[in-house]
Amino acid sequence: MKKKRSQSELITSILLILLAIALISIIFAVVIPMVRNNLNKSKECYELTGKISFDNSLGLICYDRTNKKLDVTVHYGDAMEEKIKGFVISVMSNGSSKAFRIDSASVEDVFMYGGIGIFGNASLTFPGNNEEKTYSMNMSKYSEPQIIELYAVAKSGNLCEGKLNTMLIERC
Repeated sequence: MKKKRSQSELITSILLILLAIALISIIFAVVIPMVRNNLNKSKECYELTGKISFDNSLGLICYDRTNKKLDVTVHYGDAMEEKIKGFVISVMSNGSSKAFRIDSASVEDVFMYGGIGIFGNASLTFPGNNEEKTYSMNMSKYSEPQIIELYAVAKSGNLCEGKLNTMLIERC
């Protein structure tokens, strides 16, 4: 009788060990890819820190109250074309915000500065390495802007969470 009891305790111990190994394998199968993915995203966004910013050296970042138009100049640093897909300009006014995700040639209410008409050209282009581009945003559907924030969109399409730049808006 003692021999059978020893065998069942041994089988129970082996089954518990196998169960623990199976649980650890499942946890690693889920957790490791998730952590690796988040680390890659963080690395991708970290490389963009300090490389994209607002540039108001020419005084072109301002709000035209008459035409309800916001002009914003964005500067790309060195070797940015390979690492960035675009950017998001978040416009805050009266406790609310509107985000303009500029990562393609056409974005609603965003135009190139200085083109045809008040709002410029509809086809968007992006700054090259160590260049700036100025964009005009049609703000007729929104309140008068007070603050703008800049966020990067990495080459993979991931939106980087940390804001890169913040500015108070002046009137033109």
